[in-house]
Amino acid sequence: MERQFRVEKTIETDVIWIRIFGRIESGPLDTFTKEIPDTAGSPPALPLLIDLSELKYISSMGIRMLLDLKSKLLRANCQFALISIPPTVSQVFQLLGLLQAFPHFESKEEALASFSVD
Repeated sequence: MERQFRVEKTIETDVIWIRIFGRIESGPLDTFTKEIPDTAGSPPALPLLIDLSELKYISSMGIRMLLDLKSKLLRANCQFALISIPPTVSQVFQLLGLLQAFPHFESKEEALASFSVD
């Protein structure tokens, strides 16, 4: 059975960059939730960018997964942002009143500029 989405993780010197491809519907969402906390929570926690530019669809289950991830990252004191949200996905967030619940930016550069540097 082919997965409906895939996740690519790149660790750079100043950020962890997660790219999501495809459709987040029902299915093995633990692939995504297990992939991120193992690096985001390890000290010192690098900022995390979740690039949604290749995401074609997100279900309510996928949104719930992102909300759960947000809680984990906040508990770990990890800065994060969603970037490059496609219009169809953004519309789902807006309809649910959740777009403002996530820091989000048009580009990787904008998101990196927003992170506080200690």
